[in-house]
Parts: sequence; C-alpha cells; structure tokens
Amino acid sequence: MITAAQIVDLAKRFQIDTVTICREYLQLVFLEALYQKKEADVVCFKGGTAIRLLLGSPRFSEDLDFDTTYSKKEIKLLISDLEKIINRELPEAKIIQLYSGKHGMRFRIKLYVSFLKFPLVVRLDFTHVDKIKAEVSSLNTEFPVIISSLIYYQSFENILREKLLAVVEREKGRDLYDIWFLLQRKVILSKRLVTKKLLQKITAFPQTKLEHDLAHFLPKSQRKIISVLKEELIDGLERKG
Repeated sequence: MITAAQIVDLAKRFQIDTVTICREYLQLVFLEALYQKKEADVVCFKGGTAIRLLLGSPRFSEDLDFDTTYSKKEIKLLISDLEKIINRELPEAKIIQLYSGKHGMRFRIKLYVSFLKFPLVVRLDFTHVDKIKAEVSSLNTEFPVIISSLIYYQSFENILREKLLAVVEREKGRDLYDIWFLLQRKVILSKRLVTKKLLQKITAFPQTKLEHDLAHFLPKSQRKIISVLKEELIDGLERKG
C-alpha cells in the first residue's frame, strides 16, 4: 500500500492534488492485477488513461477503458478474480457492478483511504467487440507499483479515432486535450475523420467548461495550453485534413 508520505511527495512532483495521485495508484494496481493473468490477452486497454500511462501524457484520468471479446459472464468472472488479487495489496478494495448493457459492462472500484474524506473510486468500462487487434508494451511508472506484465493496448491511431468521434457525440474538455496531445506526438490521423461537424464542435466548445474540466487533470505547469487549446487543435486538424 502506498504511504501518505509517498502520496504527498508524488503530488508535489506532479503538481497535482493528492486525490488524483491516489486514483492513479489504484489504476496502476488494477492494471498490474489484470495483465498478470493470461486471460487478459483479449482485454485491450484504451482511452485517456492509456495515453497517459503508455505515451506519457501529463493529463491525469479518472477511469479505465477496455475493449474485450469476452462475454458478460466471462467479464464478471474476471472481475471477481481481479478483486481477490487486488485485495492482497488493498484488503478494503471492492469492485461493484454499475451497469450491464448491449455493448458492454461498467464497474467501479471503491477504496476507503484513512486520510481522504471520501472513498476513492475508479470507473471501469468494458466494451464488447468481435475481434481484438492489440499492441503490446511495458509500463514504467514513478509510483510504488511494479508493473511486471506486458500491457495489451489499442493502437494510438485507433485511440485518436475514438477520441475524434467522441468530440462529436459528447462535450468533455479532456477529449480535446487528448487529441491535441496525440497530434503533438505525430500519431497518424485519417483525413476523412476531420469533418466540418468536428471542427464546428471544437469551435463551439465553451471555454469556461474546458478550463473547469482540464484544471482538475493537468499539473499546474501544463495549464497554460488551456487558453489556446481550441485554436491550436483546429489549426493542427486543418493542416492534417
């Protein structure tokens, strides 16, 4: 279990609040538990947390997203096993099912930490897909968690595609930042995804909402980009398109 002193030290180092540090620690513990199991080769890590942990984005995240070919029954069995593994490190951790739908399942890890006012939670989203095409990577972290297993993850090109589609369907500032970061890292972008509707959605995104959303997830030293993020992103997409 991570200590209070380690949490404070990491919070200072990353210029972020202690709750966010605790959340990433819990995410890392879950990933280590998951990918030490041989069954995890058909569970594909994706989304904003994958961008942070595998590509080095400074933006912290609050959930873990996966694609999998597993059935709902198989996902439930996997989650039950993972809770037992996690309890070796964190005996108070519980994984609760929140939702089961046509396209996937949602769970929540809940952990009560003595020095936090509220329970720590991480949402887990599993989307059912017919076929998995994963890439594989090690995961190195400054946190006191040893990730000894290889991580199966969705290609950053596909993550970028999903992020672009998400901008059209929902209004979350983190999507704009993640797209900008992926473009900065020269991730390949399909020109057909740069639509007029996408550019209009980015232009119309409320600046106050963008600032509120990203301020919770970016270190203080990285927040200057927020004021010009929309302009930088549109410019980058138009050049790609």
